[in-house]
Amino acid sequence: MKTFREKYLPGVLDAGLEWGAYWWSDATNEYSARNEALAFIDELANLKPTFPVFMDQEYASPVGKLDRESNRKLRSRLIDTFCGTLENYGFYAGIYASTDWFNNWVDDSMIRKYTHWVAQYSSKCPYPRNYGIWQYKVSGANEIPGCALPVDLNIAYHWYPNLIKKRCFNGWCRNDV
Repeated sequence: MKTFREKYLPGVLDAGLEWGAYWWSDATNEYSARNEALAFIDELANLKPTFPVFMDQEYASPVGKLDRESNRKLRSRLIDTFCGTLENYGFYAGIYASTDWFNNWVDDSMIRKYTHWVAQYSSKCPYPRNYGIWQYKVSGANEIPGCALPVDLNIAYHWYPNLIKKRCFNGWCRNDV
């Protein structure tokens, strides 16, 4: 099976697009969260994302199958461990999840220091706190020329490429800017 850097990234780079990446997490303890972050860092070796790199934590992941209320702090510690590890290695880290996940499945006060990419498939994002990117869905037909299928779209509320390059995250400022 091809990795993202073999299958998708060449076309993205050839087209001159800005890009980031995310890691679907199966971590259930802080040790595995750190190891996943290190594996993600290995996948990103010698690459320079211009958008943040995200941990993706969802209902179908192992921690999503644990009791919602009694495991909120655990999920938040896993996010903090994963994203903190990325930051320690110079990456601009964030967390990708749904509005419901941020509101009800984690203790958002423990992770608000990381940029949030909020998946909310409606006409507006009702997430009440700061977030950097909103993902929503459009039908495709008549909304995006040439696209007849539903697609996810994203709105970034910060121009991350400038911020990341200026602050030397994600491998930028090593040899070039």
